[in-house]
Amino acid sequence: MARTLEEFQQVIANFTSIDNANRKRAEEIYEETKKNPDFLVGSLFQCIRSNADTTTRNLCCVLLRRAIGTSINSLWKNLSPQTQLAVKSQLLETLSTEQTEETRTQLKNVTTELAREILDEEGGEWPELLMFLFNLIKSPQPEDRETSLSIFAQLAEYLKETIQSQFQFLYSVLDSSLKDSNLKVKLAALLATSEFLHICEETERKHFQHLLPFMLETISAALTAKEEEKAQNALELFVEMAELHPVFLKPYLSQLLSACVAIMKADHLEDDTRHLALEFIATLCESRPAMVRKHPGFLETVIPLIVEMMWDIEDDEDWYEGNDEDYSEVDITDSDIGEETLDRLSIALGGVLLVPFMFNHIIPQLLAAQDWQKRHTGLMSISIMSEGCLKQMRPLLKDIVSKIIPFLRDPHPRIRWAACNCIGQMSSDFQSDFQEQLHSIVLPGLIAVMDDSANPRVQGHAAAAIINFCENASSKLLEPYLDPLLSKLYGLLTGGRISVQEQATTAIAAIADAAETIFTKYYDNFVPVLKSILANANGKEYRNLRGKTMECISLIGGAVGKEKFYSDAKEIMELMMNTQNAQLESDDPQIGFLLQSWARICKCMGQDFVPYLQYVMPPLLASASISPEVTVVENDDSADEVQQDGWQFVALGDKRIGINTSAMEEKATACSMIYCYVNELKEGFFPFVEEVSKILVPSMRYYFSSSVRTASWSAMPQLIASAVAYFEKSGSIKGAGEMYVRNLVSFILPEYLNSIEEEDELDTLILGLDSLAEVFDNAGPGILTREQLETVTVLCQLLIKNVGTRREEREKLKGHEDHDDDEEEKIEEDEERDQEVLGGIADIIGRLLKTYKEEYLVYFEQILPDVKALLDSHRGSDKQTAICIFDDLVEHLGLSSLKYFSIFLPILLPSITSAHAPLRQAAVYGAGLVAQHGGNESSQFIPELLRQLSNAITLSDAKDEFFVCPTENAICAVGKICLYQSSVVDTAKILPIWLSTLPVTEDKEESKSTYNLLCTFVEQQNQHLLGQGGSNLPKIISVFAQIYGTDLIDESLTARIRNLLGAFPKEIVEHHFKEHGHK
Repeated sequence: MARTLEEFQQVIANFTSIDNANRKRAEEIYEETKKNPDFLVGSLFQCIRSNADTTTRNLCCVLLRRAIGTSINSLWKNLSPQTQLAVKSQLLETLSTEQTEETRTQLKNVTTELAREILDEEGGEWPELLMFLFNLIKSPQPEDRETSLSIFAQLAEYLKETIQSQFQFLYSVLDSSLKDSNLKVKLAALLATSEFLHICEETERKHFQHLLPFMLETISAALTAKEEEKAQNALELFVEMAELHPVFLKPYLSQLLSACVAIMKADHLEDDTRHLALEFIATLCESRPAMVRKHPGFLETVIPLIVEMMWDIEDDEDWYEGNDEDYSEVDITDSDIGEETLDRLSIALGGVLLVPFMFNHIIPQLLAAQDWQKRHTGLMSISIMSEGCLKQMRPLLKDIVSKIIPFLRDPHPRIRWAACNCIGQMSSDFQSDFQEQLHSIVLPGLIAVMDDSANPRVQGHAAAAIINFCENASSKLLEPYLDPLLSKLYGLLTGGRISVQEQATTAIAAIADAAETIFTKYYDNFVPVLKSILANANGKEYRNLRGKTMECISLIGGAVGKEKFYSDAKEIMELMMNTQNAQLESDDPQIGFLLQSWARICKCMGQDFVPYLQYVMPPLLASASISPEVTVVENDDSADEVQQDGWQFVALGDKRIGINTSAMEEKATACSMIYCYVNELKEGFFPFVEEVSKILVPSMRYYFSSSVRTASWSAMPQLIASAVAYFEKSGSIKGAGEMYVRNLVSFILPEYLNSIEEEDELDTLILGLDSLAEVFDNAGPGILTREQLETVTVLCQLLIKNVGTRREEREKLKGHEDHDDDEEEKIEEDEERDQEVLGGIADIIGRLLKTYKEEYLVYFEQILPDVKALLDSHRGSDKQTAICIFDDLVEHLGLSSLKYFSIFLPILLPSITSAHAPLRQAAVYGAGLVAQHGGNESSQFIPELLRQLSNAITLSDAKDEFFVCPTENAICAVGKICLYQSSVVDTAKILPIWLSTLPVTEDKEESKSTYNLLCTFVEQQNQHLLGQGGSNLPKIISVFAQIYGTDLIDESLTARIRNLLGAFPKEIVEHHFKEHGHK
């Protein structure tokens, strides 16, 4: 431990020693000296104030910042009060007199850190600091003014309450500082203004808008002074404002856009400067698209500049030698930035304005250009826009693709590549529409490109486009093309370079997955080659190919089925186990492919896969258990230190939070694969249920990845189902089995409910609610305690309340001056998601009613006011949700639901003819349930139900696309009234009319209920249905003939119909069956 100032100074000197031993010993002594914090801090101050060496003084500043700042090891609270007072006083004094710029910067950092440490504490004060800063801002020395503004900026959130009483003074300081003749002062003022904007309320923020021209002028001042790095810093602040406070910028939008456009056009500026100007524009579009859309001339000004960036491509030889993955690792170019920005703008702004502008004024000229770079840009523009402009491009699809196809034969290989890219992207974006409308021109074009052996990269990209095409193609559509497609791909697989082999392998896999059993014809051609690759391609350069080969084999197995695959399965699984046991490096792509391929083979093999679980599960559990590394770095750390492959960094204040995304993706894949295993193997997976639940239950709250959360949620009901199936099979479901399931659910449920409450991504929340409903379904009755039932109900109430809160926020957005049709479309999409959330809540309530019946009513009463609020809502979708809950009440509680009829039926009855299709569907279905389960006590409601149902069946829109299913449900409901409430209605009149509405053919679920009713009436020899003297028999037999052998009935109904037909006159049966295509 250093005991004197001289000893301490020697320790500091040894910190920079080239002798490792001296440096290490100095560090040890320094750590020991921390035991005397007053001495250490005082000595650091002495070194800063007295040492002539700038490097040493700067080092002491860094050490002082760490010693008394906000770090976890801060010594500030360990200092005596006297030392604390001395430190605050000496720090401000030293800062005011320091002349060296670098040391002054370090002292500013120390001051800021100490202020945060003090002000973070409840009741913490440092009034001298504020007075010091106010005095400094008035100094004639620009260095002092810059120092004051810099510290103000860093402490903005801490000083907000203090500054509020001096708001006008703050405004005048910022105003004068932004106009300061010194560039550093101007930039510090810009930073301070930006920071204070973040902590202001919107009403307060408006007062600063008059400063915007002067804030903007700092950029031009920095550029004029050839201080381009400082201009970049200023632009970054404007990007931040565009993201967080876009409305603040609105009064000066024209000036801001003009300035950014001028910077983008300035070729003499650095790429980073021009890219930041474009980043501001893109961010503003994403933050406030309606405001930008309404700005006159925006597209005409900005899009040509983006397009110009996109065609800035060099035709370097490396492109031809590499593959798509290699090329993504080179330095980011203007072309890359242009493409990324067009993508962002198309998603943010939508296609209403962008599509006509691009396809009328930009793309035709690009595609017709002599320069290949411009043709390339035209094709890439189409592929980039398709995601964001889907709705507007869909009607133009045939015309657009007809213009793309000729470029598959373009003389320049990079244009052929771009055409393949365009087709592949649009195949994914437009899904089945693209495949069904355009297969006849797309597939032959891509097959021809695969002959381009002189350009392997183009060949590979044609195969990649095939992959995308097959994702949404049916086996029937693909079948005519399989011979030429697979012939070409076989050639690429066996004779191409590795990168082409990889794409060909994935294309074969995609085709097999889409073709399903039709691929059996080609199985014997491909599987031996694929097995050979797994057995013999062992070099590191083959790792990706081997992984894709496993993927391909597993998909082929799933396509052709267990019977065909079985003979090769053992050999293939042994090859995969050999790979798995080969101590793969952590970044080996085979790991991910193995995880997914094992799961697919499991699905193909079913229970025959169970013996392999002991080999597959250990590495899978290890991957699922990964806690991806998270790191925090200072914003001023160099980019080289933090930008690493497989890592993603997000700015948070003055720090950056980084997470290892490669590890996170591995974890997500593993969790998904576990779900596949337990879902497929049921009781066969039981030995792993306990271990898996211990891994996946905490993962339900895994903040960094929604994929991990959804996979973990999805696995929970399957784990419960596995346990239930295991104990049922062993005959011990009562007793030990019930206790095990109860304990498992008790372990799962608290974290599940907490994760649902915390979830803020609506799409993810919807999936979580679906799986939660399955948990209750699979667990069965008698498992949840009263406390658990109440907790679930309270959560449902909270989620309904959250929907209401989000709706209120959307209503406020509708009243905003920038609201337009595109904003309205987004609001409607969010409303649809919230409706799905309500549907998920209704499903959970329904499952609890089904499982716990009357026992749940006490909790249902608790949530009933929320359900009634939905029932009384002006939204048809809310009424539908409430009526769906009523439907479950009636179906599962029968007569115990009667007390709720007076609440729900006054809304249900008129909803039977609602113009809102889902509401009509819920209402007519509920009407049938009331008839079926309401008993005699519901007879008073039956005549009105029948009248409304008859109206629904005869409405002019009854057979329209959106209403045909509600109509068929209404027909079924009428049949139920005739069967279960025959004493209340005139079945002699109704049944013949009911028979005339058959067959029903669209709702394949409800059709089974309808035909069950028909069979029951016939089996009962109901004369009102059969008609006098069997006059209705031809109609009945005709209906049976139309539905026999279809998916409108199940095996049980098929058997009943067969028995009934045997009792009918043979010649009539044969006539009608022959008439409807039966032999």
